[in-house]
Amino acid sequence: MNRILYVARKAKGLTEQKMAAFLEVDETTYKEIELCLADISAAQGIKLGKLFDLPPDYFLVNEEMASQRRLKVIQQATELVSQKEFAEVPPGTHILIAKLGMHAILTIQELNTVLLQLHETTMENEAIRKMYKLK
Repeated sequence: MNRILYVARKAKGLTEQKMAAFLEVDETTYKEIELCLADISAAQGIKLGKLFDLPPDYFLVNEEMASQRRLKVIQQATELVSQKEFAEVPPGTHILIAKLGMHAILTIQELNTVLLQLHETTMENEAIRKMYKLK
């Protein structure tokens, strides 16, 4: 369970329905996010950080959950490749499909990292402006 998200939501008196609307997802997806069955994107983490006045990375999935999810993906990929339909596909095609999937995962991770860095830089700039009263 994403306890920080749950406690923050309860502390503000927000319902799951209101949080789903805030994150622009359906209520079922929000429940999955709160139960750590679905990931929070960097953009959603930033929105939550602003709402609750906490660092965005507080809301992102921890490494333990990420490693469990990776294990599940590997198991699903193994089951998929074991199916009869894949016996007819040339081995080179298997490798190309796997490479495409890896590139997609890496691209999403890079996007999330850049969004978080952008948010941190924006916050640092705001702090410097306040410090030097350049508003």
